[in-house]
Amino acid sequence: MENIDIKEMFADHVKSYDAWYFGSVTVPANGTIPLNITVSSDAHFQCKFITGTFTTLDAAGADGGANGCSMLLRDAGRDLNLFNLRIPLSLFFTPGRVRSSGVAGDPSHQIFYPTEFNYPFLAGADIEMDFASTLATDNVVNICFMGTKFRKTFAPGSMDS
Repeated sequence: MENIDIKEMFADHVKSYDAWYFGSVTVPANGTIPLNITVSSDAHFQCKFITGTFTTLDAAGADGGANGCSMLLRDAGRDLNLFNLRIPLSLFFTPGRVRSSGVAGDPSHQIFYPTEFNYPFLAGADIEMDFASTLATDNVVNICFMGTKFRKTFAPGSMDS
């Protein structure tokens, strides 16, 4: 029976740690707005999950419950569109909708679950998003990328191969 070398076993693990990147934006009525989140330059970021919330306010600020917001997602570090279509937020965040009834004491948050999204972003790269709305009122979107950061101990560009 072989002995396990604990130091060797955790050598790579010591070079990694949990991390998250958060952004928030108000999407204008019937408009678009970009949001960029920059991965810190000290380490590469292996995204594992995305989660977020969004509001569904429509005409005169009433909550119609219908999602009218969508987003495009890009990896600027590799100049790569991660999706070639706009994704409705109701599909991207599960469910993520923040009900806004305006009634005092009315619970507004639903339970939501992270969506698995396993993708490596290079250190210093921008995670680019472009949000759009077809609703008649401004709406708020919050987004969080969760994963692991890995210290840059390998040659630049080696994650691309």
